[in-house]
Amino acid sequence: MKNKQFKRLPQRTVSSYKEVEFCVYNITWLAIIIDRDPHTIRRWEYNKVIPRPIFKIGKVRRRWYCGLEINAYAKIFRQCDLRKGRSIDSTRFAEQCKTMHVVLQRKIETSPRILLQGVVNEEEIVARIKLINEAVKN
Repeated sequence: MKNKQFKRLPQRTVSSYKEVEFCVYNITWLAIIIDRDPHTIRRWEYNKVIPRPIFKIGKVRRRWYCGLEINAYAKIFRQCDLRKGRSIDSTRFAEQCKTMHVVLQRKIETSPRILLQGVVNEEEIVARIKLINEAVKN
């Protein structure tokens, strides 16, 4: 993914749940953090390797991840040491993501203010994308 320009920059928007306004992020954020293509993340969702995001927002019901989900899945990804070329089936990645999904849903239901957590190092990620896009252009 290092030599590929991002057609769509990562987006975030504000949503609300139980009177708490919080940021939600598109699939590109997770892809960048774990150094995978957004299509890979979509394929993982389709194949039930990772659960679909907790929030679906808008008339077309687009998938948006909350910061908690992105941070949690990225942490699990690193713990499972999923380097490129390593089979996901040889790890407990899918199982751990499903468990985390249930835990996050419960936490959000009981304490919606937890949604105020954003993606870790958000500004750094945006800067990294801009550098990648500039390098690919040149």
